[in-house]
Amino acid sequence: MTVAVEPQSAAASETAVSAPPDGATEPQNPRFQSHADFSFGAIGEDLFLMLHAEQSFAHKGFLLQLSAPLRFRVRDNAPSDSPGLREQDWDQASDWARIVRMLSFQHQRDDLRISLELGELNGVSMGHGALIGQYFNSTDMDYYQGGLDVDVQISHLGVSFFMSNVVEPALFAGRLETAPLAWFLDAPMAQRFALGMTLFGDRGVPHRALETGRTALVVVGFDAAFRFVDLPRAFTSVYVDWGVMDGSGGVHLGLAGTFLLSENRDIRLSAQAEYRYAGEDYYPAFVNPFYDYNRHWFSVDEGTGMHNTFAEHLANPRMDTKNAHGLMLESRMNFGTKTNFLIRYDYLNRHRPHWLLLQLSITPTPRWFVNGFYAGQDIAGGAGIFSGEALMGLAIGQQFLGPLRWFAEWQRRFRSIATGMPAHRNEFSSGVGVVFSY
Repeated sequence: MTVAVEPQSAAASETAVSAPPDGATEPQNPRFQSHADFSFGAIGEDLFLMLHAEQSFAHKGFLLQLSAPLRFRVRDNAPSDSPGLREQDWDQASDWARIVRMLSFQHQRDDLRISLELGELNGVSMGHGALIGQYFNSTDMDYYQGGLDVDVQISHLGVSFFMSNVVEPALFAGRLETAPLAWFLDAPMAQRFALGMTLFGDRGVPHRALETGRTALVVVGFDAAFRFVDLPRAFTSVYVDWGVMDGSGGVHLGLAGTFLLSENRDIRLSAQAEYRYAGEDYYPAFVNPFYDYNRHWFSVDEGTGMHNTFAEHLANPRMDTKNAHGLMLESRMNFGTKTNFLIRYDYLNRHRPHWLLLQLSITPTPRWFVNGFYAGQDIAGGAGIFSGEALMGLAIGQQFLGPLRWFAEWQRRFRSIATGMPAHRNEFSSGVGVVFSY
């Protein structure tokens, strides 16, 4: 994921709605941008005045965005909250990471490619997405997380690292991949076969109802892939992934392809289809848009009526003791930096069987943007599409007269995932601002 430097709405600056399009490029000359926004809106039942200032610097693949978002409560409806500055935005150590909205570095030369992102992470995947697929680290509006996502590829070796929160670390993942035959053979065919290993750890596994002594969850996966179509404008691979979670295993068999539909390679179509077999306690792509929610609120024990965290669900002998089958379908369409669309659907024939992700970003001109986002869980038969576990949003903005711009946004996220019974809340805002680029 590459970060665009074009202005986003102040209210959208911390949401998946404002995630910039993949494929955006940074200017080669140093560029500074300053903007200040004033907006009015609602969060849940309360009304807020919102002030936001941001300074960014971009040069040759490097981007730094410093942000100061402030929300002042101007009308407090029941339940009662403290007046003035919204305390939930700054009451935890990790909230202060929002000052560095994004630090990004992209570099490619010869056989070396480096990608680094520090800030809010939207749609993190590793490998084929068998263990970690489209993870979002700030789905709780009251708990901001500044994460780190690093990917380095040198010749025939690739190393990736991810952590969800650099201030209060809990989730970690690392990946190592290589083309083993390419170390010994100079033939082009040697580059087509790849092996990989992914390791994920959650060092803060929540427990409430069950006491198992567990303090961490560790998941490991291995994969192999062969690129059987390798043309200048088309690439297709077949792959197999094996994963191990809590003593159970799973297998993923998939096909993935990328097609460049224009001479300048700006129009790109990517597609992936995968069959899954899951053992008793194995959940494919369990680190997904809903992981921060599911690790606290995964299931309900019908015998006791109590909620299970994800770790408690794995340890509870009454929950999901059967093997399962499933599938995953994903497609991404990129039209340069102007229009980008992603759809992903995951299915498993047991608890938490369905989740759907949709993302849309349209930037027809540098002065316009429209961003949309939807993520729904347990959507069997369509009944859960707009349930309390669905996240969604829409943002639109225009720079209309010199440095002046307007913007409007609506989004729905979780509240109080870790501190109480979670609920979703709507956020609305609309306002004006100024943007200066130099």
